[in-house]
Amino acid sequence: MQIVSEYIRNIAVFLIFSSFIAIISPGKKYEPYINLVLGIILIFLITIPLAGMITAISGGSGDFFSDATLRHDRAVMARQIEEASQSQIDAILDTYTQSLTQQLLRIVSNHNFTLYDADFKIDTGEDFGAILSMHLTVGEDDLPTRLIRIDPVRIGAAVNARGQPTPSEIEESPRIMALKSVISDFYNLAQDNIYINEH
Repeated sequence: MQIVSEYIRNIAVFLIFSSFIAIISPGKKYEPYINLVLGIILIFLITIPLAGMITAISGGSGDFFSDATLRHDRAVMARQIEEASQSQIDAILDTYTQSLTQQLLRIVSNHNFTLYDADFKIDTGEDFGAILSMHLTVGEDDLPTRLIRIDPVRIGAAVNARGQPTPSEIEESPRIMALKSVISDFYNLAQDNIYINEH
């Protein structure tokens, strides 16, 4: 009730003040301009407290523009934090994959292979950094010239329309299987999640 009485008192004081200004004005020449300015001030005196009361009744804080600005600033900051955090994660994963590639270069070269390509699937969720799978492309190092590589001959193997063995019939060479076993032990990764293609 005190708010309403203060509201009415402010309007009454302003009306008395505007009457006083009209009495002391120098003449009829400036009266329309004075009335315009006083009318604008009266509109503000009436609407600003009403807008505050309506907002307070509807559950707002009474300062709509500040609330909207605050919500906007929060959304912008959240987006910037998310972008910065994603770029940090990308940088960490990039460094991690480079380190993994360097480790694999050493492991592969110890088994007389050359690493041509390495692709990793890395967990970015709860188990961040865990290697889920890896796809490697390797080739044999130069073997002595007296050794000749002979592909295994499959008798009665199932073939697809192109004459290639079906996936269940493709066998890995013992050297690839040994390399896969070493990588599996080193990274504690199931051999089913390590894919090695020979170049």
